[in-house]
Amino acid sequence: MAYFKQPAVDRRDNDDVTVWRLVGDWTRDLPLDVRRAAADALKGEATRLVLDLGDVSFLDSWGEETVCAALQRVREGGGVVAWRRDAARPSEYAGMARALERRQLDIPGFTELAAAIAAVKQP
Repeated sequence: MAYFKQPAVDRRDNDDVTVWRLVGDWTRDLPLDVRRAAADALKGEATRLVLDLGDVSFLDSWGEETVCAALQRVREGGGVVAWRRDAARPSEYAGMARALERRQLDIPGFTELAAAIAAVKQP
């Protein structure tokens, strides 16, 4: 039996890079307060953003599209973005890669947070 893991988002600033860490199940049933927090967090304030999905336990197609839309908004605002995934679960992120491709977004994914941060610091 699978259990729902409460979604959450938190912000961490690492020098001039903003890291948004998503946790739990990101699905169509995402609670409204978490949706608002995520949307408010990504309102163009970050110019260098890493979206850390390493602690996301489940990401359905709605969650993938939501994450991709957020990355696209930051990029369209002139920002530099990357995302991190859990190296132990590569097949679970295949949908995320397809969602990025559908939006024609060439956004790098990394298994190490430090590598993702270094990538968005590049000029």
